[in-house]
Amino acid sequence: RSKVAHRVHTALDEHIAFEEAITKSAGQPGTVTITTNLAARATDIKAHAAVNHAGGVRVTVSNVHNSSRGIRQNFGRTARNGTPGSAGLEIHLDDDVVRSVLTEEERKNLLDTYGETGELPAGEAADLVRRVTKAADRANLRQAGAVQ
Repeated sequence: RSKVAHRVHTALDEHIAFEEAITKSAGQPGTVTITTNLAARATDIKAHAAVNHAGGVRVTVSNVHNSSRGIRQNFGRTARNGTPGSAGLEIHLDDDVVRSVLTEEERKNLLDTYGETGELPAGEAADLVRRVTKAADRANLRQAGAVQ
């Protein structure tokens, strides 16, 4: 197993100067940047020409935000202004939002069928993403007092 050099961006206000430097280095060839949250932080990742030539910046969201807007904002960090790039969402069955959407039986069936690290077929994954983001949006509205 090889080690991958990386920098961690935690999106904490007290680290803003350090994180600005990390963000500037993101998008450079051979750079891996891990963030806890880029949504709504006015964060543009400027990709180096070599990165664009290789397919652009890749953003993988690995947790469910409390709104689908947060997910879309993270996806928007790539392929900006016509540059190449890609984005994806990793949903883990142990995520609190996922657990709130799935019954324990549904969760167990998915684990039995696809295993701990299995990949769901595209249609089933898309359905789960829709259910999870809808539940996250409802919870966010409820928290804001807009929905009972």
